[in-house]
Amino acid sequence: ITVDREGIVVTFNEGAERLTGISKEEALGRDVAVLDSKISALILAALHRHELNRHSEAIIKTRDGRSIPIVFSTSLLYDKDGEILGSLMVFSDISQIKELEEERRKMERLAAMGSLAAGLTHEIKNSLVPVRTFIELLPERYSDPDFRESFCNIALQQVDKVNEIISQ
Repeated sequence: ITVDREGIVVTFNEGAERLTGISKEEALGRDVAVLDSKISALILAALHRHELNRHSEAIIKTRDGRSIPIVFSTSLLYDKDGEILGSLMVFSDISQIKELEEERRKMERLAAMGSLAAGLTHEIKNSLVPVRTFIELLPERYSDPDFRESFCNIALQQVDKVNEIISQ
């Protein structure tokens, strides 16, 4: 999109039409304010305050209300004598990139949850092994009071450990 010194849209290509939902006919020859407020503000900031952007990101609203993330650059247009003719904004839809980044973040969270679950499973199983061993030995060593006392102490300790793991 290009505008002249007065902020009138001079160039509005097919990509701008597609991303904004505004037709070339509706934009050309009109004040830049007919466009999304974010786009017009950025173009006018470049034109009037010389606030130029390079590879910056913003979110614009289409005519139908959808939000589209864009990457954009703004610059000034000069004539051969160095006089400012207007400003230019070049932008691209980065929706797919943002979706891929979000998908990657989800996968990382799932992988972290998987690791956590594996660690918890390991800790719980480690605590249950002594209990299982004592239960297997119980029928043949039940008459041994020291064994029963050890069994009770160790079983309680391991159950408390599992309970602590689950609580944390």
